[in-house]
Amino acid sequence: MLQNANDAAAEAGRSGRACFTLTNTALIVADNGTGFGELQIEGICSLGRSPKGPGTSIGHKGLGFKSVGEITDRPQIISEQALFQFDGERVRREILALFGSLPAEQRFPVYAFPFPVLDDDLGADAATVHKLLTDDFSTVIRLPLRESTARETVARHLAENLLPRLLLFLPGIEQLELRGTDADFSATIVRNPEGAAEHVLLEIDAETEAWVPQLIGFLVCGLW
Repeated sequence: MLQNANDAAAEAGRSGRACFTLTNTALIVADNGTGFGELQIEGICSLGRSPKGPGTSIGHKGLGFKSVGEITDRPQIISEQALFQFDGERVRREILALFGSLPAEQRFPVYAFPFPVLDDDLGADAATVHKLLTDDFSTVIRLPLRESTARETVARHLAENLLPRLLLFLPGIEQLELRGTDADFSATIVRNPEGAAEHVLLEIDAETEAWVPQLIGFLVCGLW
């Protein structure tokens, strides 16, 4: 999700913002990138295809979004241009209505069948989704937690993996927020060119960190 937000902001040519909100029923991810037009919808509905070009973004194979299946069976995308969702149970139900009985083990290409999203589909999160859209986020992705996915597990993974310092490696994102957990934060990064170098200030809530290119390069080498 963060990778997609970074790429979408770079494509839109604007300072990127990303917000992760965990509610009682869903993980909601918002960004202010290009949103979902015809090309983006085609890419997400076609396994292994994407409008992103190799070398122009962090990801370009169109596969990353499918990882949301770890926590949800019904991902929903609400953007300025389009509102749609995927629902495996609904796909099976509608195909059975058309063709009659099928083998129980029959699998269907769920992401090839987008369905519209209505306010009722957003459940208790409708107000949260609409508030994000009015806060200048262009795309909101809601991932309703499946019954077997504990909210506490998602909160723990967010706290462990969604860290403010990720902004150091995401040139398209300048603001990152986490809401709804015990590890909430709001982080902003400012990159100031100084000759051939760049001085980076990372503000995390009320604290500010200063980073220089040599230290950032050392950290990248350490990670890879």
